[in-house]
Amino acid sequence: MIKLVVGEKGTGKTSRLMEMANADVNECKGNVVFLQASKKHVLDLHHDVRLINAMDFEINSVEAFRGFLSGVVAGNFDIEKVYIDKLYRMMEVNEENVEVVLTALEKLSEEHNIKFIAGLRYTPDEIPEKYKDMMI
Repeated sequence: MIKLVVGEKGTGKTSRLMEMANADVNECKGNVVFLQASKKHVLDLHHDVRLINAMDFEINSVEAFRGFLSGVVAGNFDIEKVYIDKLYRMMEVNEENVEVVLTALEKLSEEHNIKFIAGLRYTPDEIPEKYKDMMI
């Protein structure tokens, strides 16, 4: 399952993702991972949320991102949810490849029974039609 938190810059996507991750720590049976593109908000997340600064791993393409996520999953089979903040800073996400990125997340979600919640700097109108039902 994939859910998308969308909005333009400054609309509170990061805060919303952090609130959701913090709430899930108490409700999930598995682990909660929070990927971000900086070292900010370290103290804003519950200490049981596994925080990963993806910028430390030189992700520069969809293939590198999928490989990175596969490595995160391989390192811990107890992951239940993965929150992804500021995906556009990890790699370029644009109209041409947003479907490729979301398809890669869908595949990982299905293969490993992990829920992905990603923040995207898009307006609801910019999301491809087939992914609009993923918006929360």
